[in-house]
Amino acid sequence: MQLRESRTTLTIVELLVTSSTLEAIKCGELGPLESSLPTTIFAIYMSQRPGSLKDPEIAELFDKEDPEKIFEDLREIGHGSFGAVYYARCLISKEIVAIKKMSYLGKQSTEKWQDILKEIRFLRQLNHPNTIEYKGCFLRDHTAWLVMEYCLGSASDIIEVHKRPLKEEEIAAICEGVLHGLQYLHALGRIHRDVKAGNILLTENGTVKLADFGSASTKCPANSFVGTPYWMAPEVILAMDEGQYDGKIDVWSLGITCIELGRAENHFGLTTPSKIDRDSNTDLTIIRSLVFCKTERKPPYFNMNAMSALYHIAQNDTPVLNSSDWSDIFRHFVDSCLQKNPNERPSSGKLLSHQMVTRLRSPHILVDLIQRTKTAVRELDNLNYRKMKKILMVEKFENESAVGDADDMPDEKTGGDSSKSNSITSELSIHSVGISASSQTSSTNSLPPSNDRAEASYPPSVYIRKKEKPPPVHPTEIRTSISPSSAVELNTTSALANYATEAG
Repeated sequence: MQLRESRTTLTIVELLVTSSTLEAIKCGELGPLESSLPTTIFAIYMSQRPGSLKDPEIAELFDKEDPEKIFEDLREIGHGSFGAVYYARCLISKEIVAIKKMSYLGKQSTEKWQDILKEIRFLRQLNHPNTIEYKGCFLRDHTAWLVMEYCLGSASDIIEVHKRPLKEEEIAAICEGVLHGLQYLHALGRIHRDVKAGNILLTENGTVKLADFGSASTKCPANSFVGTPYWMAPEVILAMDEGQYDGKIDVWSLGITCIELGRAENHFGLTTPSKIDRDSNTDLTIIRSLVFCKTERKPPYFNMNAMSALYHIAQNDTPVLNSSDWSDIFRHFVDSCLQKNPNERPSSGKLLSHQMVTRLRSPHILVDLIQRTKTAVRELDNLNYRKMKKILMVEKFENESAVGDADDMPDEKTGGDSSKSNSITSELSIHSVGISASSQTSSTNSLPPSNDRAEASYPPSVYIRKKEKPPPVHPTEIRTSISPSSAVELNTTSALANYATEAG
């Protein structure tokens, strides 16, 4: 009994460590606190503070070298709420990589650090041809450098270049790669939670890569409110109140992505507002949103604010493809993905046997699409060329390398210091809210980062990841988890309805 009382006393003393005391520890201004602070609490805090590598398990996640001595020619190709993404060359392997820089300074530094650790741990577990290849992570100046393979571009980039929907066969080829990646993730008990065109990357040889695992869940089922609103499955939205969801939410997002890549039709089967029954109680805001999406190659409800879209996704019928534009096989595939009841929605593995995926098509269809995209980029006007220049970066690098080898000269470089790097900013396409800072919307875009480890044995590959910056008034993506205990509490569908009424 005496032992128990004494332990209780120690716990109370430990709890007396105030926020101001912890802030003093953060700033290194310990002074007399060092003698009064319980040694165990001080040691625990110092080992868990953002950027600390005192914990061996955390230290093992990071490469020890200085990244500025390993990577050169850094060029900013994208940015979002997480930080910025850079094209870079590895001095050791001579490989092009993508680097995602994420700072963990400032407000919510602990949360930022934990998000970085979570993403690294997730990426280290992946080993599949249809998921982005993780190379390593470095720390410098309170910033994590996440290095990945560099891809040519995203599916979203491609439709942006061509300003038209993809062909049905092209969408089918992309879906097959995505489904293989999802089947792999789901078998591991993982959920991507942010499937959309901007997070589906293509390599030079036409391999499809799932990317951006910042929103991914390491447990299944899950119940956190995470993802990009316009691609979000109804059960994710309803889980804010109660309930859980599994990997089938990724299947729903793939169905919305098919509409995004093809043509976003409204769920009334209409193409113009004039066909609407004027006497009906049809929400004209929904109509305007869906008609707008048709011409803009965006997901349904994209012209709404995010919270209104969430309400309508949860309450309305699902969007469908216009039967006159697509084959019955493709429409059935999309309808299967968009079953509102997850129990009736097929798994990623089952969809791999769908006729839309298995029917005969050219094995070079995506390579041909990439070549046409490169040609189209070269013919763009100056502004749009700067936005999509990333698609040609690898080709340019290979040409420069060939000339350099012939002249026995090293490749031109700007140096590893990012402050001296040749920065190329471009417009990010906005597809979602808050994140996907992970996800996004249209405006400046550029090459997404890839991850590359500083070792001499890299397989040559390229990754480009597209980040989209949310508009000031109309955010398009949410990467932050919202739960009943969050400061922003959205725990009922009625709350979304109220917001939709006020803002829609």
